[in-house]
Amino acid sequence: MSTKSFKNTEILYVIDAIAREKSINTDDLFLALEEVIKATTKAQYGNVENICVRMDKKTGNVDLYRAIKVVSDEDFEEAEDKFAVIALSAAKKQNQDISIDDIIEDPLPPLDMSRNTAHMAKGLIISKLRELEINKQYDQLKDRVGDIVQGSVKSIDKKGATLAIEGSEFYISRSHMIKGDNFKTGERMKVYLVKIEKSKSDIVMHLSRTHNDFLSKLLKNEVPEIQDKLIEIKDVVRDPGSRAKVAVYSSDKSVDPIGSCIGIKGSRVQAVTAELAGERIDIVRWSPDNAQYVINCFAPIQILKIIMDEENNSADIEVMDKDLSPVIGRQGQNIKLISKLTSIHVNVNAERETTKNNEASNTNDLSELMNALDIDELLAQLLFSEGYKTINTIIKAGESKIAQVEGLDESIAQELVLRAQEYIAQNDEIVEETQTTAIEIPSHDHKIDKDRTQENDSVLLMKEIRNALGHAGISNLQSIAEMSGEELQGILEESNVIISRDKLDDIIMKLRDEIFFNLAQK
Repeated sequence: MSTKSFKNTEILYVIDAIAREKSINTDDLFLALEEVIKATTKAQYGNVENICVRMDKKTGNVDLYRAIKVVSDEDFEEAEDKFAVIALSAAKKQNQDISIDDIIEDPLPPLDMSRNTAHMAKGLIISKLRELEINKQYDQLKDRVGDIVQGSVKSIDKKGATLAIEGSEFYISRSHMIKGDNFKTGERMKVYLVKIEKSKSDIVMHLSRTHNDFLSKLLKNEVPEIQDKLIEIKDVVRDPGSRAKVAVYSSDKSVDPIGSCIGIKGSRVQAVTAELAGERIDIVRWSPDNAQYVINCFAPIQILKIIMDEENNSADIEVMDKDLSPVIGRQGQNIKLISKLTSIHVNVNAERETTKNNEASNTNDLSELMNALDIDELLAQLLFSEGYKTINTIIKAGESKIAQVEGLDESIAQELVLRAQEYIAQNDEIVEETQTTAIEIPSHDHKIDKDRTQENDSVLLMKEIRNALGHAGISNLQSIAEMSGEELQGILEESNVIISRDKLDDIIMKLRDEIFFNLAQK
């Protein structure tokens, strides 16, 4: 049987007002108030564990009682706390229908609401209300862990920023903000909710803008194909505020995962970059093949060679020398991010571009030699190995030296030189030995295109001199040096190239001095 402790219908209005103001469930408030009264009762009557409180939600009446359990007479004799139990024989004196394990409610006298008791009750109520508010906030936010939340910046300093989120203030430290973040008071800030912790007095939200999943969520919000699970984000690595790499994959061959993430004119990825204070985002195509995955990470840079070491989980790649800097990145940033993204240690070697250019040049020279002389590759390679890599070198060497090549004789050498000369004549070119002399080209006394500037006049005039001498079958500078000025002038005039006799004499004398001086030195 219970006894009414006290009656207070006004408490119902108080509970209703608090529930509406704090948006707290009234049932939770009644339970909280019962706990406060219970704690106050224990303080007044002693710390008895079996004190109970029951409130009537319609009248506001509060019942206080001790819950006493019915036990056998033997168990009662052995019980340590005889205030919490009653022997069956004693209980039957009150109620013949009682049984073992039933609960008897032993009424307690009303609370003495002294000043001290009231002050303690007030403190307990405030504490309990705070706990209810925390529980409410926690229930609202716990399902948002691993997602983006948005708050208004209340204050910001060197150590971090205070944000108003869901009616409460939370703190994000500067270490979890991007270096380029420059928010002002009142602005909205998006953050990633990493974890939330609850205590009786507070909620701690672990917020971050540097977390890898923050980038993943931002990209997901911008790309419908990710939301529809047509594209999967396999992994993300970041150097927050500077550079990031996102590996994406789609099992649907009709979907371009990279193009979809970038968007038209880069609109989608640029929106994410803007939120991340200009952080550069590289979208990479994921592949189950580790070698291909590594190659994809460096696109559009061409990987010349890749050697995978599965045992040591590493890869050696070779790139052109000109690509070495972007492959490594500033302070090794690019290569570090790729190694982290793929979980493969990547080593980079550079192939010198000069080596590749030389190989390409040699290939071109070999083809030109074969075409010009109308010979097969075997003979061309033979000439090549002896240093005769161009038409010019064959003409310069002459028949006697060519005949000294093992496998060749005088007749073959004569034919090769003849074919070389014919090729030069047909293509209107003159073999030049740049190490022999530098001819000063006249810039006046020319009938053709007199409106040219002096610089263009000299260049075009040199071409016309070459053409004229080529038509005359003159294939080297020594032949010019052996001419007289009159002979040279006549040959040029036949091709309508007019140069004064004095200038031609000067050219011939310079050629003779240079050529014969070099011969004497040999």
